[in-house]
Amino acid sequence: MALRETSRVGSIAAAKAVGISLRQLYYWVQVLHIVHPRLQSHGRRRFRSFSAEDLRTLNAVKRLLGSGYTLRAAVRRHARSRRARKSASVTMGTRRYRPTFSRW
Repeated sequence: MALRETSRVGSIAAAKAVGISLRQLYYWVQVLHIVHPRLQSHGRRRFRSFSAEDLRTLNAVKRLLGSGYTLRAAVRRHARSRRARKSASVTMGTRRYRPTFSRW
């Protein structure tokens, strides 16, 4: 599913895009706090809205699960790799340069 950076999708579309069940998605969001989707209110009801970054995070965790990690280990591994990439970026003036690593 091609999604622009500014686009957002609902829970059902996000679950289908990642390839997990809606129940899994809700567990990952509510219990493990893997991503924090925006909540949109329509009357008394509130709906989750997932960004492209949220979908990339969910896909990364799903890939780690497929390679043998447990769910909690996959979440920790993904968080650790995000912190490492973030600290590896160097700011020069107004542009951000990131070194390229074969692992990432």
